[in-house]
Amino acid sequence: DFSGNTLVPGYEKEITSSGGSGSYVPKDDKIRVKVSIKAIDGYWMQNKSVTLEEDATVSDALLKAIKGTGITQVGAENGYIKSMEYNGMELGEFTHGDFSGWMYKVNGTAPNVGVTDYELSDGDRILFYFTEDYTKEFMEEDEEKDEDKKDDESKPTTTPVNEVFKDVDTHWAS
Repeated sequence: DFSGNTLVPGYEKEITSSGGSGSYVPKDDKIRVKVSIKAIDGYWMQNKSVTLEEDATVSDALLKAIKGTGITQVGAENGYIKSMEYNGMELGEFTHGDFSGWMYKVNGTAPNVGVTDYELSDGDRILFYFTEDYTKEFMEEDEEKDEDKKDDESKPTTTPVNEVFKDVDTHWAS
């Protein structure tokens, strides 16, 4: 008989492992991400938490994160950040050379799509950063991948002792 249960619209009732009634857990279909913006002179924003709809993009996260902070941007709505400005300092494409501009990473990786095309997941960490030479960014990333491969190839494969002897108890007990 379920007549004693209370239903609350928009929530599901969580049952604890002991069978007792738990707390109400919101079912809000939201994701939470963190946004950082790193300029030449340091961070303009660091790990700002933003709550968004499930199908949100990097552009959505940036626009919500900078709202009310004094940071302005041009272009995110169109997929490419042409410039950002904060405290009178404007940084944009070509302001520090032919290859300068804003780039972004999600969870440490630079996607090959514009900010309106990358759909976020709960817990993602977004870093917008200004580079004076984007070609070096890609070369450094390739070099890091090559170094990781070298490290992986040079490391001997090992098996933890407890894995090697995991069947010993079974054989000795019989």
